[in-house]
Amino acid sequence: MVISKEFAIDLGNNNTLIFDSESILFSESTCIVVTELDQTTFAIGDKALDMFEKTPQRIKAVKPLKGG
Repeated sequence: MVISKEFAIDLGNNNTLIFDSESILFSESTCIVVTELDQTTFAIGDKALDMFEKTPQRIKAVKPLKGG
């Protein structure tokens, strides 16, 4: 027996949404914080947005989507 689950991802300029046919599973800001040295992910979503323009030089906050 095969059980499958369908879902959709909406990568918006301001928010990223992941939802299935019944509900929203994930809704957070489209933002990511990475380290400058090795591009390791430091924070994503709302936590990253809280750090936007407040990060030290060794880490960088980025809003990867611009202009739709």
